[in-house]
Amino acid sequence: ASAVLKNEVPPEAFKNKIVLVGATDPIIHDVYMTPLGPFPGVAIIGNSLVMVLSNRFLYDPPLWVQVSIALLSGFVILLISNKFPFLPSTILSILIAAGTYASFLLLRGKDIRLPYLLIFYSQATSYAAVNLYRHLNLIYTSSRAKNLAIRDPLTGFYTLRFFTLLCQEQLGAKGNVNV
Repeated sequence: ASAVLKNEVPPEAFKNKIVLVGATDPIIHDVYMTPLGPFPGVAIIGNSLVMVLSNRFLYDPPLWVQVSIALLSGFVILLISNKFPFLPSTILSILIAAGTYASFLLLRGKDIRLPYLLIFYSQATSYAAVNLYRHLNLIYTSSRAKNLAIRDPLTGFYTLRFFTLLCQEQLGAKGNVNV
């Protein structure tokens, strides 16, 4: 770049070429974050120039289409997670996410860009919500069953079985006496 700026490179070296010369430095804010990592601004301009010359641009579908795809894919995962047991629903959810990613790659080849993070977030939160509900419901049900085995729901006193076990434990520890 220095030789080009000082006119030390003969013009014939640039025949039939497009050359971009510029400073790229994070301090002057000419480095941009992309999905592939940080890129210098000259590279971004060069990429844009290639898109203009090849007449291939990335198109974003309308926002309502993007949100509809995210909600629909999340709803499908929600239904699958709710309908099937844990392991089959997990496998099906992973397969749906992989299929979604493959369709994104196919659409990207057709110059259509979709917000994959939004859609994967929708799928992941739907999956997590159903399984978290299942887990919390299991904890609540087992706690309720344990409480019903210990106390009578009508009177609030210990059940006969629990009271007998408690007496056997207390008396058995003091002198091995059975009730």
